[in-house]
Amino acid sequence: MLDYAILINSCDHYDDCWEPFFKLWKTYWPDCRGKLYLLTEYKDYSYPGLDVTPLKVCERNSFPRDRRATWSKCVRWALEAIPQEVVFYVQEDYFLTDPVRNDELERLLALMEEHPEIKCLHVTDWNARHFHPSRYGEKLWEMDRFQNWRVSCQAAFWRKDELLAILRDREDAWNFEYMATRRSAAYGHTYLSVAHDWAKHGTFDLFNYVRTGIEHARWKEEVVPLFEKHGIRVDFSRRGMLADWQKPPFHKRLPRKFKVIGKYVVNLFDILAILLHGK
Repeated sequence: MLDYAILINSCDHYDDCWEPFFKLWKTYWPDCRGKLYLLTEYKDYSYPGLDVTPLKVCERNSFPRDRRATWSKCVRWALEAIPQEVVFYVQEDYFLTDPVRNDELERLLALMEEHPEIKCLHVTDWNARHFHPSRYGEKLWEMDRFQNWRVSCQAAFWRKDELLAILRDREDAWNFEYMATRRSAAYGHTYLSVAHDWAKHGTFDLFNYVRTGIEHARWKEEVVPLFEKHGIRVDFSRRGMLADWQKPPFHKRLPRKFKVIGKYVVNLFDILAILLHGK
């Protein structure tokens, strides 16, 4: 079987997710054979019974503690520290809710080993809905080159070189999903998804998890019964609940909108460079 890494993308400010994440991981994916890497900035971490490597990417790269490295820069540093060429990408608030179908995931992994042209393989039906029939079997669909959310941060197998090619250090996770989707279209590589008439959420999940346990830096209410079921204790008051969150007024959101517009413009030049030079 192809040696693969599992990258749990996180940061030190989300360390309250790590204990519930790995407890549920150990419970619901006991036969996982991927190597676990936790993206931390400076912090160390371990979990009983699991071989977890904390990457400490900012410490490794001598990044000043009084500054914050961008989301994309941290992901790039993490990928550069991982020796495996195929990465299963998840995030620290993707809390497993059901047993993982390891046999099916390893079958998909074997397919990627056989077909190096496959650059990304989404393992849930949560990504966008425009596909073509795939030559890799009826259980897989090929994603349309120009569809929205071709690139997403949901659970997927990735070629490490593809992720590195579409990352840009200036971007956060939301910028990345939107803009890297356009860059991936310029490259035109093969992206697959599990067929939605086969692996359907709530009916037949290969990898079933809370889609995001935290939004706007606050806990989503749906994690509460899950944690209670497994005897997981979390101080929810530390970051609060999503139901109590209020959208900031427009004038406070305006500076961010201007920054994003600038990134869109830069991304157009990125795409042009890819089309002209392949990079």
